[in-house]
Amino acid sequence: MDFIRHVLLFMIDLNKVTTYLDDAKTEVARYLEEAQIEDEYLDLLNWWKVNSSRFKIISQVARDIYNIPISTVPSESAFSTRGRELDSFRSSLTPQTVEALICAQNWIHSKPLDDMTEEIDGGEEIDEGKEMEAAFENLNNDSMV
Repeated sequence: MDFIRHVLLFMIDLNKVTTYLDDAKTEVARYLEEAQIEDEYLDLLNWWKVNSSRFKIISQVARDIYNIPISTVPSESAFSTRGRELDSFRSSLTPQTVEALICAQNWIHSKPLDDMTEEIDGGEEIDEGKEMEAAFENLNNDSMV
């Protein structure tokens, strides 16, 4: 007897879910069939408040979507770490962690390794040229004596 009762309750719950889904489908169809309002100054929050009784399920979805807070911060500063390694809110970072963050940031924004190698190679040539000039001057000075 208990098993039959559970099966019947399950079937009733399943019927409720099916009815809810059918209601949602017809509600979406009604919403999509409704004429679109061409008004650039339309207050969407007010429209959903007024029409929530007609579109019970969709209005709940709209409420959830419109409750997401917007951000007026540009995406570059929202995702940038520059200047945020250490401040009053991040004072619990150890000095080693702060140093690692700053070092990683410098590595990310540094020149490619190939450019650095060219600069180093060019610098060595200049140093070798100066050494050769100094050696020639010494030879000239020695030969004049």
